[in-house]
Amino acid sequence: MRAFLNSILAVLILSSCQEIETNSSASSIDLIGEIEIEELNTNENTTWFNKEFESYQLDSVIMDSLSLYKNKFEEVTITIFLGTWCEDSHKEVPRFSKVMNELGIENTKLIGVDYNKETPAGFEKGKDIRHVPTFIINKGGKELGRIVETPIESIEKDLLTLIQGKKYIPNYAK
Repeated sequence: MRAFLNSILAVLILSSCQEIETNSSASSIDLIGEIEIEELNTNENTTWFNKEFESYQLDSVIMDSLSLYKNKFEEVTITIFLGTWCEDSHKEVPRFSKVMNELGIENTKLIGVDYNKETPAGFEKGKDIRHVPTFIINKGGKELGRIVETPIESIEKDLLTLIQGKKYIPNYAK
């Protein structure tokens, strides 16, 4: 009898957690498709962006090195596939944005994806997006490298390695 009651209690607890999870996600709207950075700064469902952006401490030594490559950053395009529902995106996208803001670089394209890493317009097609965020650095239509989900060292150090053209193996390399 005791085992039966414990089973019923467990089912009730799990059911209530599912209901809470469903209700909380129903009140949140994920940004899918092309996103302007301002949407992350001002959207009521992305308060995480400003919090992480403000609290992240840039590595000043690496930033000094990155500033020497500003002209190279202006020659590339950086596309970020992110999930506004994803904790790693909540952490790394604001940090990346702070780095680019500090360098005065604006050639970044943001693409919000759903839980399946897809968009209605198919922006992800042919890009091998398996984890988010994925930062893809292209020059002249050729991929120079990517940071997948989390940097190996830090967003600044990994960007410096990539922009210098050094060997870089991202997380989840093919």
